[in-house]
Amino acid sequence: MPQEIIHYKVLERYLNKVKLNGIRIGSLIAQYYALNYISKEHSKSIFTNLLVFLKYCFTLLNNKETKPHKVDFIFTKLNNRFHFNALMDPLINHYNNKSVILCDENSFGKNEYDIQKNTITFTQTNSNSNKDARKILITIFTTTYLLFKNKKRLHLKFHEIIYFVNNLLIQLRRTSFWDHYFNAIQSNPLAVVTEFDRCAESTPLIIAAKKHKIQTVTLIHGVLEDYSFTPFLSDNIFCWGADQRKQLIAMRIDPHRISITGNPMFNYEFLDNSCIDYNLKSLRICLAISPGFENHLIIEPFVSSLNSNENVTGIIKLHPSLLKEDFQWVKVISSKIEIMSSKDIKNSDLFKKIDLLIINDSGIANESLVVGVPVAVFVPECIPQLNPFQSKLVTIAKCRLLNKEDDLNMLLNEVLINPLEFRKNSTENCSSYLKDLYESAGNESVLSMISEIDRISGKLIPVK
Repeated sequence: MPQEIIHYKVLERYLNKVKLNGIRIGSLIAQYYALNYISKEHSKSIFTNLLVFLKYCFTLLNNKETKPHKVDFIFTKLNNRFHFNALMDPLINHYNNKSVILCDENSFGKNEYDIQKNTITFTQTNSNSNKDARKILITIFTTTYLLFKNKKRLHLKFHEIIYFVNNLLIQLRRTSFWDHYFNAIQSNPLAVVTEFDRCAESTPLIIAAKKHKIQTVTLIHGVLEDYSFTPFLSDNIFCWGADQRKQLIAMRIDPHRISITGNPMFNYEFLDNSCIDYNLKSLRICLAISPGFENHLIIEPFVSSLNSNENVTGIIKLHPSLLKEDFQWVKVISSKIEIMSSKDIKNSDLFKKIDLLIINDSGIANESLVVGVPVAVFVPECIPQLNPFQSKLVTIAKCRLLNKEDDLNMLLNEVLINPLEFRKNSTENCSSYLKDLYESAGNESVLSMISEIDRISGKLIPVK
């Protein structure tokens, strides 16, 4: 785990000593702990951060009260990425007439959801109750004092404190919104369901719902990583299969909170090797990169290897949180490589175009193995050991481990000799790994999730 994340985890626990309306505030900015050290957003000037802080303070006085209506369920739509849509859309469609959706008004048109009737937008949740404006300011100044007083022990710099206080102010407003929403509603919803309970937009909802004794559920949208998923805030966790259940228990999650519901993000039946556009004369290799890692350590040997192999071309597939403009330097040193984001191509279409996937720590590896596209794990020699995900891919799924450019060159030569045989052997080797990974998929998984939500909420609703 990166040292910055360890410090932020400590900070989260420390700030949970402070409360607003009985709600501990530390976990409210949890996502920033996990992700913003990557984007370095807090590197804005101190003056800019102070101006933003003053702006947020003044807007505390401009509030609109929301009049909630009775609903059975609240779902979140945190973004418009394929993986998140595949998780939430089937549930939203099933409980359509009995639910409210928390979403970004800029991501979804009125043809998809009725913005006026059954959605609450992120903008709306930024409008706290006037009753809480004074309490929020007191909480902010108390927190700021504590952070400055202990900034050496918490390993925080001045500009980082201002940045996190700005974000905390936003999160306190959102929490205030949901606290008063649940106070004003006729009767509490049966359950709140989110695709990621550590996201900035969902965390205030989950924490406020728990205060009001409402059942909360989080789904799993990707590879379980301790730095971004823990501590889980929801009462109930829906995971993909036996392997993730073991991981959650190893993270000290109470087994009674865990339900295996499979992975609804794909259907086994449409992932057919026969539909792959295969060219025996050349190979197309994909390198999938993730945030939180010094990606140049694997991009540079990847580019060098492709430049020295005339029969190989490449794709660099970016994690949805990464920006294409930050990787244009790759195209300067190689004309054989295409940079693609999740907006450019779906994973299911990507797999039809490639012969080998190389990852460091990307969950796309699991999907690739289901399709039958071989996977290799690149961990540079300077990294002392494999993380749990990498280790399982290498030891259980029998994926090839690469440490340097020479390893990659040897693998490419092996694949070029007989690509079809290499693909076949890779598929056979990973069958036991996939069995533990996914209990079910597609529609079967959706029905399992619906059944568990009905059980948790104590209300059985017929399947359409």
